[in-house]
Amino acid sequence: MGGGTGNANPQVPVRPVQPAPAPPTPSRASPTNPTAADPRNSDDLRQLRDFYNQLSPRAEAVLANLDQMKRQTEMNRGVFRVDLQTAMLSLRDALARSKRALDTGDADGARSYLGTAYQQLQYLEQNRR
Repeated sequence: MGGGTGNANPQVPVRPVQPAPAPPTPSRASPTNPTAADPRNSDDLRQLRDFYNQLSPRAEAVLANLDQMKRQTEMNRGVFRVDLQTAMLSLRDALARSKRALDTGDADGARSYLGTAYQQLQYLEQNRR
């Protein structure tokens, strides 16, 4: 992990802004019409889920490593870096919120939270040593 200073542009799939979907109508999936298209299965959400599924294990590995470093630092009566603690909390929060947004079919929310998670993960990977 080098200490690159360039701005890392997250690889979050970007789609043009589209108008908000109309309220549910009888043509949408429902208990009486299970074959109608489910908006939570759109191509946009599928791409965002794929990105989440790639980002999440990577984030968990970095967070586990940093949690261990934090415990070791505190056992030696040291103070773990506040910037890393803040980024860790922000990453955990962004991952949880992006998962919730994906589960509810909120592509815009998922994209925003995944962008935040990606930025925090990049920061932690570059500054954890």
